[in-house]
Amino acid sequence: MPMHVLCSLRWQSGLLLLTSVGFGWFLLVILRAFGVLNNNAWSLVLLLVAVALVAVCWLVTPASVDGKAPWMRPMRWAARVCIIGLPVATEAEQLWSEIVFGLIGLVGLALLLWILAMLARVSDAMQTSRRFELGWILCLPLGALTWLLPVPGVIVSMPANEVGYIRMFLLLVMFIPTAVLCWYVFRPALAMFQEAQWARHNAVEQAQQDAKR
Repeated sequence: MPMHVLCSLRWQSGLLLLTSVGFGWFLLVILRAFGVLNNNAWSLVLLLVAVALVAVCWLVTPASVDGKAPWMRPMRWAARVCIIGLPVATEAEQLWSEIVFGLIGLVGLALLLWILAMLARVSDAMQTSRRFELGWILCLPLGALTWLLPVPGVIVSMPANEVGYIRMFLLLVMFIPTAVLCWYVFRPALAMFQEAQWARHNAVEQAQQDAKR
């Protein structure tokens, strides 16, 4: 991976935005479950998260990462085009179009995580690469569950009896796909962002040493 890409403001901004999406999405789902976000606010949140993922895909897939791999360019553009399905799905008026565009968007997200796994591998960040690999492998099944399952209802309004406890347990179980998917987006993105900052710091120090010679 070219060092000027790893150290670039564009690349680091994309990784930081992806880190924010990975952590923020789970937090927002929790807020929704506790009744903090109403339906209108939740619709806006879905759209903003989807648009943020589209921006991430364009920021972290510059043409300079293609290198000599002939398959990287078509994979980059496939990820960029497919991930647009996420914001389209959030604005879809019919259920079938929401599901179709949502699945197309998830394919784009899986391709994005796969590209990041490959870039982490060539940067010798093997642990980060393995986490991204798990992310893209789990993206479609967990993403589909997260997309198709209804958003957990308001937990705080449940009755304090056996029926309420059972309903609360079932709703908390519904958080598992979201939590796992968010973890395999947030953790490797944060690690790669820290690596990029470290590389940028080293590059600045090296430039200062060369200037003194």
